[in-house]
Amino acid sequence: MGVHDEGVYYAAPKTHVEGGGLGAQSESDSESGSEFDKEYEEENGLIGKDPVLPKPNVAYDPNDPPMSVGSLYPNISQFRLALSQHAIKNEFEYNTEKNDPERLRAYCSKKEEEGCRWRLHASTYRDGVTIKIIGYSCQL
Repeated sequence: MGVHDEGVYYAAPKTHVEGGGLGAQSESDSESGSEFDKEYEEENGLIGKDPVLPKPNVAYDPNDPPMSVGSLYPNISQFRLALSQHAIKNEFEYNTEKNDPERLRAYCSKKEEEGCRWRLHASTYRDGVTIKIIGYSCQL
């Protein structure tokens, strides 16, 4: 037998009968079901208001990563790679003041020698994984 052969699929009989006989459902039953659904949706607050935060868009050019306030990176390791690429492209060196899974603070390695004032501060975004640049000064 094939999938499209007639008579293969039978409607399951209803096991719960109310009012109008076998399989009958009144308009008031169907309306009350939908009203119940609306009340339930509004009551629990989850339908349309999912507490899980959406993943932010973290697309960037890995050969020329943006280093400006508000830039996002998928995680700390990707951000470290992007920061290294940025330093190579712009021909400067940096040191890290803080470097842990939740944040990174870096500054120009020639801060004291040449007065370079380049600084960057990034930390985890609301989702706890994505990295967001929250402070940046590009005076090389």
